[in-house]
Amino acid sequence: MQRIIIPTHYVHTRSTPLWTKETAPASIWRRHLDAGTRQGVYPRLSVMQGAIRYLGYADETSPEPLKP
Repeated sequence: MQRIIIPTHYVHTRSTPLWTKETAPASIWRRHLDAGTRQGVYPRLSVMQGAIRYLGYADETSPEPLKP
């Protein structure tokens, strides 16, 4: 899996309200950053408390994440 680095010259343009595990958008729990993401758009997640676990996929079409 390729590591994606947000270019330093990119500008923050919008953000969402803070949310918790209980109030998070449903899309955050499923694979969602592939086909629908525009070229040059990078997501950034800031964790205020706790931890996050990212799941990697073998390729663009694999329905299930790789085992940790």
